[in-house]
Amino acid sequence: MFGRNNVQKNFKKQMKEIEKELKTQEKQDEGVLSNNLFKLRFYGYNHNSRKVRFGRLFSGGIFSIIGILIVIRIIMSTVSFFLYGPINNLNSNMVSSYYSGDYSQTIRYSDKMLRKDEDNYIALLYKAKSLRALERYDEALDCIRTLESTWQENDPEILKEYGNCYADLGQHNEAISYYESAMEVDPYDSMIASALGWEYYYTGESTKASEYAQKAFILNNENMDAKRLINQLERESSEKASSLKKEQTE
Repeated sequence: MFGRNNVQKNFKKQMKEIEKELKTQEKQDEGVLSNNLFKLRFYGYNHNSRKVRFGRLFSGGIFSIIGILIVIRIIMSTVSFFLYGPINNLNSNMVSSYYSGDYSQTIRYSDKMLRKDEDNYIALLYKAKSLRALERYDEALDCIRTLESTWQENDPEILKEYGNCYADLGQHNEAISYYESAMEVDPYDSMIASALGWEYYYTGESTKASEYAQKAFILNNENMDAKRLINQLERESSEKASSLKKEQTE
C-alpha cells in the first residue's frame, strides 16, 4: 500500500518536473522559426489547440489585398466610364454622321467635343473635313491651322487635308506641294497617291499622273479614284493614238 503511494507520488513529481522543463524550453524557443510550437502557432494553433491570431491575419491579409485591388479596379472603371463614356459616344456619332454625309451634324458633334477638349485631334480633323465638304474653305483652313499648331507639323492627315482644300479650290500647285509632303511622310497611303495623280493630271503632267495612279492602284487595287484616273489616261492615250494615225493616213 505504502509502496504504491510512493510510486504514484514519484510519478506525479516526475511529471511536474517534465512539464516545468517543457514550459522552460518553450519560453527559450519562443520566436524561433524552426520551433515546432512556433510552426503550430503560425498555422493557428498552440500546443493546447487554441487559436492564435497571427496566422489568421497573415492568411486573411492576402485575400484582403486582392479584395482591395478588385474594388480599386471597379472604382477606376466607373470613373473612366463617367469621364470618357460621353466623349467616346460623341466621337462615334461624329464619325458616323460624317460618313453618312451629314456634315452639319458632324460639325455640331465636333464642337461639343472641342468644348470638353479644345485640342482634340479627331474633332478638329473631322470638323475641317466637314467644313471643306460644305465648301466653307476659309473656315476649314483655319481649323487645319489650329490642328497643325496643336499637333505635329508633318502629320500626313493634316498635310492631306491641306491638299484636299487647295485641290477643291482649284489651286493645284498648292495641292501638289502638300500631297508631295504627305507622301514623303507616308509613302504607302493609296489615297494620297491617287489624289496627287489627279492634281498632276489637271496640270497637264500626264506622265506623273500615270505614275502616281499606278502606285495608288498597286497599294490598294480597290482604290476607285486610282482606277478612274488610269482609265481616263488610257482613254486619252488611245484617242491621241487614233487621231495621230488618222492624220498620218490623210
